[in-house]
Amino acid sequence: MPRSWQKNWSNVKIIENGNELPIDSEEGITYRKSKIQALGNKTLLTGVLNSVVRNSSFDTKIEGSGTKKGYRNHTELLLTKDIVDTYESDKQWDEVHIIERTNSLYKEFLKLWPSFSLEDDEQDGY
Repeated sequence: MPRSWQKNWSNVKIIENGNELPIDSEEGITYRKSKIQALGNKTLLTGVLNSVVRNSSFDTKIEGSGTKKGYRNHTELLLTKDIVDTYESDKQWDEVHIIERTNSLYKEFLKLWPSFSLEDDEQDGY
């Protein structure tokens, strides 16, 4: 989901803990902005691809537009393939998907660096 989501993403409901927030409310906008900055909403793209899909809809980001290719044609990185796979099962990208992906990436991160777990941080007083 792009930082400038209002033009092509205003039809995507803002969902927080199973509840829909009004899309034009301060609470909804603040919540959406926080999830846009979450790890689960990030992927690695070339500068050219990023400029092509920048604020596009989820469908355009995945499929591309006209002669411009989308994520589907750039799945060499598993980070990008993961988003394309999500699109295959659900054509929607929203806060629920961002949270799920953030949690999944965090679990993968802990497999590589288990010393960073929150439980360890709490025990060490961080």
